[in-house]
This record gives sequence, structure tokens and C-alpha cells, in this order.
Amino acid sequence: MEADLERARGLQQQGDVDRAAAIYQQILAEQPDHPEARHLLAVADIQRQDPVSAIDRLEALVADVPGDARYQNNLGNAYLQIGDQAAAVAAFDKAAELAPENVDFRANAATAHVALGEGDRAERDFKAALELEPDHFHSLHNLGSLLAKRGRPTEALSYLERAAAHPACLDETRVSLATVYERLNRLNDAERAMAQVGETERPPAVMMRARLRRRRGDAAGALALLDGLPRGASGFADAGAQGEWLHEVGLNADLTGDYERAFDCLTQAKARWRQDDEGRDGQAYIDNVRACRKQRWQVGPGATESGGPPIAFFVGFPRSGTTLLEVILDAHPRIHATGEDDFLDGVVEQTLAAGGAVKDTAVASVQNAYFDAFAARFGAVPAGTTVLDKMPLNLVHVRMIDAFFPQARLLLALRDPRDVVLSCLMQYFTRNPAMRCFDTLDEAVTLYEEVMGLWLEARDELSVPWLEYRYEDLLADQEGVIGQVLDFLGLPWDAAIEQYRDKAAQQEISTPSYRDVVEPLHQRGVGRWRNYRAELAPVLPRLEPFVRAFGYASDDG
Repeated sequence: MEADLERARGLQQQGDVDRAAAIYQQILAEQPDHPEARHLLAVADIQRQDPVSAIDRLEALVADVPGDARYQNNLGNAYLQIGDQAAAVAAFDKAAELAPENVDFRANAATAHVALGEGDRAERDFKAALELEPDHFHSLHNLGSLLAKRGRPTEALSYLERAAAHPACLDETRVSLATVYERLNRLNDAERAMAQVGETERPPAVMMRARLRRRRGDAAGALALLDGLPRGASGFADAGAQGEWLHEVGLNADLTGDYERAFDCLTQAKARWRQDDEGRDGQAYIDNVRACRKQRWQVGPGATESGGPPIAFFVGFPRSGTTLLEVILDAHPRIHATGEDDFLDGVVEQTLAAGGAVKDTAVASVQNAYFDAFAARFGAVPAGTTVLDKMPLNLVHVRMIDAFFPQARLLLALRDPRDVVLSCLMQYFTRNPAMRCFDTLDEAVTLYEEVMGLWLEARDELSVPWLEYRYEDLLADQEGVIGQVLDFLGLPWDAAIEQYRDKAAQQEISTPSYRDVVEPLHQRGVGRWRNYRAELAPVLPRLEPFVRAFGYASDDG
């Protein structure tokens, strides 16, 4: 019987699954409880795309023989075939628990957690697999790809470079590596990685080549590549990938002047991403902003302040040009920009728990918590350095900032409301509750009304010094606007500012502006809304009060 088992195993390994399965059936007819024959017959079911039979066999087998990790691992594979991600994760986790030294089982568990959307757990499992086997290719590739998708390209780079140097390297690895290089503005490296990818119509490779053409100024060539995909968006496996194709087409159509197609593709992309996001919208965040508009704080006289460094909160509606000014100011040797690390989030939770009335001593407590979080991330700030805390939508917390950080300054970026809303609609953002508001034109305008309405209500009530500047003015008179901002911050001009692009090119820029801040200043985004006048027509009356309030020219028809 054991000889028959080995003969069947050999046939199965050679791809003759049906003959192998017939031998397993014969063995089980004589010995129904033979565990390995039961197991290998279930594997044959998986190979023959019959996961339901495999699951029935393996569930019975793990009940009888609960301690074999291989059975759990293949049970996970069978559940993956029917799309039951939760059951697959449970089986893979059990396999890794039973055989903690098995790198493949640990990596399978991590991959299943990725499919279930559990990125933190997946990261831990991939790293555990790499502790077992530092050169484990699939863990290197999958962890690098996961970190890239989670918006952490610098971390992703080391794993993907190691995977690309591995003998098992795939074209998929090189495309992922090129994607990270592009995200870090290393276009030459991205092109070298893509040069090693063979000629293919696989959508990810075509998309990457198109993106590089767009970055090099060849939008028409990029469109030709994208339109050459046999089935366009329908050729992608899921709604998220379809959205990426539509988004890239929309960006290139905008650059070539086909604005009707651009708007259609960009709005379709947002619809696909919402579909991939289980239909969740931004209403919860809009409701939160409305609650902030009503919130008031009462702080007693003579409030105690902590001894933290000077701080300026840099806010504004998304796509108002905050990243550009941030990287310029960060080149100043006496400014430390936070890069959108949100240290205020914990403060918000602490203050909300306190209610509307705050004792004098609570101010110092809240500030200490803020600066402790900052120090844990960046370490001690040199004396005389100003912290520039740039998180645009902390604009909704200006009243709280006013109460708890009376020594702070508040810098606010403005941009033509029509260009802002259009730009938000055109961008791919991390899928958090706030950014879901930019899936539709109506929601984007609603959020603008609430956020900027809050600012107009609050700005003349604030005690902290504040300064508004306009993005368009920064483009037209860079030295003048920066000088005004530095005066506001109490800092002198420094020649290092003039080399800001060199420093930015060495940094990871976490916002969609990563492409623009390393290029010479240009006016392409100023007045872009006029190209989409027809598409924006339904919301222009709602934006008009803000156009006037912030000193922009009204719709000229």
C-alpha cells in the first residue's frame, strides 16, 4: 500500500492528477482512515479545481488528525479557491501555529491576511517569515508590494530590491520595484527596472510604462499604451485595478486636452474605488466636521504652557498647495516639518474627553502629550527650531488649537475653490474617511463648504496669530510670499531655501504632490477649472461665496 501511495504521489507531482487520484481512491477503499491518502486526494481535488470536495475531505481529516500543519495549510488553499478569505486565514494561521518553523506556512498566512485587508497582521507575519528565512522570495516580494500599497515606499524599497536580486525574481517584482522608484521620483531607476521586464500586455506593466511616459512629458504616448490594452478597464481583475487604469487614462487625457474624457474617466475611477471599498462614503467625516463647527472651548485665564519648541500649525483644504510650501520651508535649517505625521490626533481624543471646559493645568498636560509623541517620532528638536506641523484638515480643529496651544502660530493655505475641488476629484488618495469625500463632485463641494465655512466663522475669533497666503501668489512671487511667511514665523531668510528641490528629491513625499514639488514651479494648475466649466456648472454657485470671500475673480462665463 505504501508503494502504491508513493507511485501515486509521483504521478501527482508529474501532473497526472486523475491517475493519482484513482490510486488514492483504491487505497481508501481498503483503508478508509489512511490519513495521507485522504490528504493527497484532497490536494488532487484542489488541483482539479474542485475545492468543495477538498474542503469536505480536509475538514474531516483535521478533525481526526488535528496536529498536522500540512492539512491546515491545504485547507486554507481550498478555502481560497472558493473565495472564503476568513476561513482561509483561520486555516493558514492554524498551520503557522502548529509549525512555527515553517516559513511557507507563515508566508501563506500573511498573504491571506493581505487578501482580508488586515495589513498590520500581514506585515507582522511576513517579517516573522523573513526572520526564519531572510531570503524567502515570496515574503520579500509580497511585503515590499504591501508596504508600497500602504504608502510607505521607502520601507518597501529594501524588500523589493532584495526580491529583484533573487534568482526567483518575477517580472511582477520588477514592476513593483519600478512603481516604488517612480513614487520616490527616481525615474531613471524605474526605467531601468522596467527595461528588464519582457514585452507583455499584462496590465500592471503597461500601466507602469504609461506612467513613466507621462512623467517624461509624453501624455499622448502614455494614452496610446493604455488604449492598447485589449479590454481597457474590463481587463483588470478587480474594481481597484480598474480604477487605477481609468485614473491614469484620465490624467493623460487632461494633459492632452481631452477634458470631457478626462472628467468621465476620473469620476469613473472614483466610482470603482468606492465599489472596491464596500461602498463606504465620506458622510461620517462630514458629520464630524459639522460637530467641530459647533464645538467651543473655555480655558481659564493664565493657562500654564509647556516648555516645548515653537510650533506653527500649517492647515488648509487638501490640494491647496500645502506640500509645496512645506518642502520649501523644510529646507530652512531652523524649521522641522512633520511630513503629515498626525500628532494632534491623540490630543483631539484627550480634549474631547475633557468636554468644553478646560482647567489651566490641562493645557500643559495636553501640550506635553503632543510634544512627547513628537519626540518619540523625531527625537529632540535643536534649540531655536520651529516645528511646522502640516496636516491640512487639522483646519477643523483650529478652535481647539487656539485653546490648547496659545503660543502657537497658524498658517493657512488658500487656493481658488474651483481648482481645489477639481484637483481633489482628480487625485488618488489613501482610502481614509476624509478622503472618501472626494469620490463625487457633490461630496467634495459639501466638505469644502463645511471645512472652509468653519474657517470663515472661526478666524476672527481666534487669539493665536494666523496668516493666510494664496497658492497662486506663491507661484507668482515665490520670494515675496516665503519672506512674508518667514516674517510671520519670526525667522530670517536662509539661502538653503533656494535649493529646496534638491532636498525634496531625497525625501519621501507622502502626498499626491510628490511629482510636482521636485519640478520647477509652473502655472498649469491655475485656472484649470475653466477647462471643466460644463462639468463643474452644477456646483459653481455653491463655491461662489468662497470665491468672493478669499478674493478670487468670480465666474467670468
